Amino acid sequence: MPLDENSGAGQLTERDGKEARSWMDKHIVDFRRGYELANFDIESPVVWPMPIGPTA
Repeated sequence: MPLDENSGAGQLTERDGKEARSWMDKHIVDFRRGYELANFDIESPVVWPMPIGPTA
């Protein structure tokens, strides 16, 4: 899949720091909004229900 220069990944590969930062800020705001809408506490630790991968 080619990188679109208007996407965040495209801005990173083009080394456009200002635009990449803007793109990431939008995603962080959206992530937080999703947590708030789902009534999740963004400050609480993540608890995994079971081990992932091999245990030794």
